[in-house]
Amino acid sequence: MKKSLLWIVVLLLSISMVAAFSFAGCKAAAPAEEEVVAEEEVVAEEEVAAEEEVAVEKPYAGKTVTVYSRYVSGPDWNKFVKAVEDKTGIIVEGTPAPEDITAKLTALLAAGDSTFDIIHIDELLTAGFTRAGYLEPIDDVMTPEVAKLYPSGIIENISTFDGKIYTVPTDLSPMFLFVNIKAFADAGIEYPKTEDEFMAAAKALTKNGMYGYGASWAKGGFLYNDAIRWMNSYDGDFYDWTKPGSKEALEKMYDFIYTDKITPQAVLGDSYDIMNQKIISGQYAMVWQWPYLAGVMADKFEKDFTIIPQPTFKTNKTIVAGWHLVLNKASNNKDAAKEVLKFWASDEGQLLNVKYFEDKSCANANVLNNPDVIKEFPILQYLGQYSEAGALVPRPISAKATQIMDSTESIISKYLTKQITIDQCIEEGQKELNTLLGK
Repeated sequence: MKKSLLWIVVLLLSISMVAAFSFAGCKAAAPAEEEVVAEEEVVAEEEVAAEEEVAVEKPYAGKTVTVYSRYVSGPDWNKFVKAVEDKTGIIVEGTPAPEDITAKLTALLAAGDSTFDIIHIDELLTAGFTRAGYLEPIDDVMTPEVAKLYPSGIIENISTFDGKIYTVPTDLSPMFLFVNIKAFADAGIEYPKTEDEFMAAAKALTKNGMYGYGASWAKGGFLYNDAIRWMNSYDGDFYDWTKPGSKEALEKMYDFIYTDKITPQAVLGDSYDIMNQKIISGQYAMVWQWPYLAGVMADKFEKDFTIIPQPTFKTNKTIVAGWHLVLNKASNNKDAAKEVLKFWASDEGQLLNVKYFEDKSCANANVLNNPDVIKEFPILQYLGQYSEAGALVPRPISAKATQIMDSTESIISKYLTKQITIDQCIEEGQKELNTLLGK
């Protein structure tokens, strides 16, 4: 009986201990399960937060913005597009712009066409389009912090109209004097520094199928640009043809073809593309051209061709143009387009502007003054040299720049094709300018 009672006690104690251990085990398991659930909740919250952060950083991800620019036809355009998408999530669709975009763009914008969100134009079109009400202000893109990185003269005189900023300057483009290195070396001629030296070199190099000085004097802005540049060189004023320097410049252009014979008549119908190919193929010894020619020359630049300082005629002045990005007022994607413009205006975007596009230029001071960038893209050093020499003069700006260009080109072209005399050219040109400028 005692043994039976003892076994009963032992059995009860054993059951109690097993139950205690089992209960303790259950209690110990609960926190582990809770920790797993908590960790899963944290991960889920972090994923949501990350998605929300991406949404904040890339609020227009997946949106499409259209760009109309001559850069689109370049070999590295898609690299830039990828950089924009990586940064903003926005898909950029580009349409290549032709050399002469004035008529087409004016018609599109005047009609309120929304095909293109962002448009790439020079400062002459900028002046006309802002005043015509075709463009959207972008002060929230070119904030004071961003605008201070760009030349104040350009921001104040070109980008700004009626107190609002309308453009992102993408590059500064002086018209440089490109020369054929071998032609000068073979002839034993030094690069010209004065008018007399320029004429002597051009005459000496005009032989064996090569002209000493080539140009692009077709209508469509080509003749207009060179007429302004030559008037600057002879201390003239494109808006005042009665000045002696203005008349002298036009006479020199005529003489280059018919008297000195250092320039072929073909220039009167040649665009920049044709002129570029002619100097590259050895038909011209010297041309004035925008910086992008260095990119067209590719590995031949600094090997077969180079840029030399602006010679002094009556002055050492050449022209400097600026290309700008603007926002179409009729755009249906203004907010997304502004995000693209913000990227393009940033240090990163402007550096890519130098790396990927033909002008190899930009307008952002942080990039222009970066020694590493200058080392990688030597073309920027010439911009500095011309600037330090005081050679850069902006083209005259007017709300009627396009009309002035068209009308004055027609008159100058008539003179250069012997349809009118120099005096008739001056009289007709000044009369047209006075009418358009409201004088």
